[in-house]
Formats: sequence, C-alpha cells, structure tokens
Amino acid sequence: MHAGNEMSHLKTHHPDVHARTLDEWNEILGKPLHSAAKRAKMVKHSLDKVNMSGPALELHCLRLITEHGLSFRVLDYSAFQDIISPMLDAMPKRER
Repeated sequence: MHAGNEMSHLKTHHPDVHARTLDEWNEILGKPLHSAAKRAKMVKHSLDKVNMSGPALELHCLRLITEHGLSFRVLDYSAFQDIISPMLDAMPKRER
C-alpha cells in the first residue's frame, strides 16, 4: 500500500490511529507531515556504528523490487535517495 493511501485509509477507517500518527510525526520532527518547506529544514542526526556494505545495500534494494513488488522507480525517489546517500557517502569508493 502506498504511504499516502495508507494515511487516507487511517484517516477514514481509523481516525484515532491517524491522529496518533500525525502527533508522533510532529513530536519527532516538530514539523507537519506534509509540509515540503518544513521537511527540507529537518534536523540531521548522525548514526554511529551503522553496518552496511555496498553489496548488502544493493541486495536490499533488489529485495524491495523482487520480494516486495516495488517499481524500480523507487530507487530514484528523492526520499529514498535521502535515506541511502549518507550510507553511500560513508562507504569506501570501491563499494559504492
């Protein structure tokens, strides 16, 4: 299910869960869920001791497509790139 569809489903069928989800988002980030301008200003944190190799990252990306049925386009989504870019930047060039 697409995240937007999931949020619509929650809003329609589970308003209490929808409200809690929005509250948690605001509590964690201090920003509304769908504000692009505010998402761009999110605080960046450093994650220490995250173990990820280039081959493992590639395998997990392929699993998104083959096991979970996502389109190859997901690899180009800006949000997905925001998630993997710090890992790629931290990897030795030979593993990227």
